[in-house]
Amino acid sequence: MRQRAMRCATALSRVAVVGATALAFAGFGLNGVAAQECSLPAAPSCGSPRTPMDYAASHLAPSVYDKSDRPKCASGGPTVVEVQLRLKRINKIDQKSGTIAFRGHLWMWWTDPRLQFSGTADGGCLDAVVLEPKEIAQVWTPDIFIDNTDAIPESPPSASLEVQPDGRVYYSREMQASVKIRFDLGKLPHDNQTASIVLASYSKDISKLRLVPRGGVVGPGTSGVGISSASLSSGSWDFTADTDGNGFETPGTVVVDDGFDYLTLQFPFKRKMRFFQVEVMFPAMIFLMLAYMQFFVDPTAAPARATLACIPVLIMRTLSNSVYAMLPESAQQMWLADVLTSFTMMCSLVAVEYGIVQFCLMIEKSRKAKRDGLKDTAPVAKKLIEQAHKENFKLSDLLEKYKPTETKKLPKSQSLEGTQGKSEQQQKANAGAAAGSGDVVVECAAGEDELVEMWLPSQVAQDHEVWERDLLFLKYAAKKFSDYDRDNSFSLAPNEVRRLLNAFNIYMSTNWVAEVICMYLRDQGRPTPVDQTLVLIDFSMLCGLLIDIDKYLLVTKRSTWLGWFQSMSLSQTVDVICRALWPVALIVVLIIFQLCLPNY
Repeated sequence: MRQRAMRCATALSRVAVVGATALAFAGFGLNGVAAQECSLPAAPSCGSPRTPMDYAASHLAPSVYDKSDRPKCASGGPTVVEVQLRLKRINKIDQKSGTIAFRGHLWMWWTDPRLQFSGTADGGCLDAVVLEPKEIAQVWTPDIFIDNTDAIPESPPSASLEVQPDGRVYYSREMQASVKIRFDLGKLPHDNQTASIVLASYSKDISKLRLVPRGGVVGPGTSGVGISSASLSSGSWDFTADTDGNGFETPGTVVVDDGFDYLTLQFPFKRKMRFFQVEVMFPAMIFLMLAYMQFFVDPTAAPARATLACIPVLIMRTLSNSVYAMLPESAQQMWLADVLTSFTMMCSLVAVEYGIVQFCLMIEKSRKAKRDGLKDTAPVAKKLIEQAHKENFKLSDLLEKYKPTETKKLPKSQSLEGTQGKSEQQQKANAGAAAGSGDVVVECAAGEDELVEMWLPSQVAQDHEVWERDLLFLKYAAKKFSDYDRDNSFSLAPNEVRRLLNAFNIYMSTNWVAEVICMYLRDQGRPTPVDQTLVLIDFSMLCGLLIDIDKYLLVTKRSTWLGWFQSMSLSQTVDVICRALWPVALIVVLIIFQLCLPNY
């Protein structure tokens, strides 16, 4: 009414400044409009209450209304309160603490016969009474609390209450809370979660108050509409109930526990996997590929191999720590954690493989040293081979002639006299040769005149100036020849020669060895069979071949997979096997985890 009067006064003041003729002409019409617009309405003829203040004075006075007493139905049963949560925003979803913070409005409906009044249909002035906050405090409201709350709001929420003529009450209060929920992280990052908000009466059991979802039925079960939500958005989660982007509704579930109604309001949400795909799985696959690349690096390049073998293990561990940093400390088995653990184990196996390769390299180094020693004694070996051919001796028998000879017992002083005429260097060389030959010189802690058994150099060795140190590698070759000559035929077939060559760090296929043997024998003036696999070689020829083998290594025979593997060293074989099996193992692991995902 005040606003209408002010508008009229403003209009009249403007009219006063207009010309007299215009004022006289317009005044009739304006006076008519002003009279219609600015006239105060007549007092209503409807009955009380006319305003919310009148309603509060007549219906909420302590002498008339007891707010501590719940509304009672005509049947004397419990008060039925319908509840619905209007979600407006999800503030935070914290899976580490297992909480979800939200903001919305809690709507409740019930009937209070004490609040009935006459509506306009019955001659009253109002069809609804909306109470102010101070007046709401005079009305009975349900003592609803959140059973699974994580934090209690510090300030009281804003509220609104509306009463209908028939006593029906609509109550709305702001709700901003954080609730504890159970995260099922077994299928992480393919997990689906459900947020639950549990409401209950603090003091009224089911004999006095029943909680019901909006439009639901009284008693245990799922019905009605428990949550009505606006469209929600999150960078990490999809709200699956919101299929069209216009919000969603979910039912409520009532459970009776210890004589009280517990109303559970739920809504589902699903994780967006992009973060874990980009920040976890993709880097993991990259470093798995990096670990795989070390199989193609030269094993002798130790720093490069060690780096490629160890860094992926550390990266996998870092990725696992980053995942666990955002998750609660739990004993629950998680798909993503198991995948990363498997990746870590595969990277660790790469490091173990590198250790095996290094062990193989040590074996190859020892074998190569024997081959180099044989090449260093090539002049002596060739002289002995020529002597064996000239005297028609087997080289193995000739070596026996160069062994030290055992004599009768001699005075110990005589063994010392035998060394006085030689240089210190020659004495050391002879002592080393004797030690390397495996023959033990027995000396007694006796006086110089006592008799002891002595080994003396072979007269043949002295005549030809062949020292025992020059025979060490020939003796080793003779031992290996004897090991592989299992039929005692004093000759080896190509397959036996191939295995003997491995002892000298020479790796060739059987066909390759057969061709090389035939070439060498023909170079020595000996005939060879047309079928090269039937060729045989004796010890003297084999020693010559070992010395000159480098001249024949350009020949390659790898016609089969077996021949290909036979021509590789131990370290190369380990690398090649891992190159083939490691990707297969990775694919199998990924398939197994994908198949096992539903069981998490």
